[in-house]
Amino acid sequence: MKQENLTEEYFMPGDWIEIANKILKERGAVLVLGAID
Repeated sequence: MKQENLTEEYFMPGDWIEIANKILKERGAVLVLGAID
């Protein structure tokens, strides 16, 4: 269950969403954000 801890440390709520949005937008996978959120 260390993955959850790492995820919180590596990706902060709100900050990582912006970064992921840019990456996902390029891949056209913005829909993934809706599923995660």
